[in-house]
Amino acid sequence: MKKCKVRMATTYVDLHGERLSLEALNSLARQINERYLPINVNHDIQQPTVGRLVSAEVVKMPDGEYAVDGIGEIFKPSDTLASLTGDGRKMNIEVDDVETFSVRYDRAFMSDEGKELLQELEDLSGQKPQPTIKKALEPISILLIGVGIFSLGAIGTGFFSKLGEDLYYKLKKTLVNYYEKKTSADRILDFRFSIEKNNRVFEVHVLISSPTEQIINDFFSVGISRIDETLDFLYSELAKDVARVVLEYKDNKLTFSYAVQSDCVPLSFKKSK
Repeated sequence: MKKCKVRMATTYVDLHGERLSLEALNSLARQINERYLPINVNHDIQQPTVGRLVSAEVVKMPDGEYAVDGIGEIFKPSDTLASLTGDGRKMNIEVDDVETFSVRYDRAFMSDEGKELLQELEDLSGQKPQPTIKKALEPISILLIGVGIFSLGAIGTGFFSKLGEDLYYKLKKTLVNYYEKKTSADRILDFRFSIEKNNRVFEVHVLISSPTEQIINDFFSVGISRIDETLDFLYSELAKDVARVVLEYKDNKLTFSYAVQSDCVPLSFKKSK
């Protein structure tokens, strides 16, 4: 692996017209020093992690502004799982322990249409959507729906039972009504499930790229029911400390993209169902 120094954020006004507070920088540095932070190019969850941030500090610059400088470890093709063994710290695993579903969004949803969608999702879920800060110049637009904690083997039935028939179909209709008006290819609908297996929890992300009315309808009708089968088929091959599994739903199929160990090291297998 290769170590590098990264200037992650500052208190300057950035190209998006946003400015982080000193408190926000201190919080970011503290999180990185407590847990590994996976590095994804341009915040693109479709691609496996390329490294991890292992430490960070807040520094005062000559002009009086502040910055967070981090140390990153970038993985190389010649690395092995053994050579990438970390210091025992783990990446954070997001757990959506909510009664209905949670929502995370980025600045792409700050248009009038986007705000209307977020309000509709808030009305349905009873949960206020939370923003995700991305500092890439042109990050891919991602709407994340966090749908709760399920046991492996009961994801499809559990999701339907948790929401109930009425809310299940209202969520589908709301997403269809929004995405049927969109033509940009740089859009991802991300369904995140928190999965319990053998007394531990890991994330499962099902990504729908360039969602359309047909794809969303197919996923709610068929795709969700196939998640358990796909994960069960892969589980024996995944590391015991897997923290994240990423699947893609396309052409009425669920395809395994990659997995990430708790130390941020990616694992890849070519398996699909």
